[in-house]
Amino acid sequence: RLLAEHAWPGNVRELEHALEHAVILARSEVLTLEDLPQDLGPATGPGRKDCSDAIARALKETGGNKAKAARTLGISRRTLYRKLQSLALQGVVL
Repeated sequence: RLLAEHAWPGNVRELEHALEHAVILARSEVLTLEDLPQDLGPATGPGRKDCSDAIARALKETGGNKAKAARTLGISRRTLYRKLQSLALQGVVL
């Protein structure tokens, strides 16, 4: 319902980003409201720290292999590189 009622000013790209975000932060195989970006879901949703922790954990588990880490996270390698670049620009250290 939350996804259907959102205005989606960024159209399909914003929806794609929101779902990628949710997949990276998901703590189970079923996505919940808490997995969605904070501007869509409840204010108590996960933040940037959780995202960087998930990426760092995946990179550690795969010995730094970004292709394997992306598969582990369920995202494309390109998305992983974008997330890494975004986190670096925001000063997050992995």
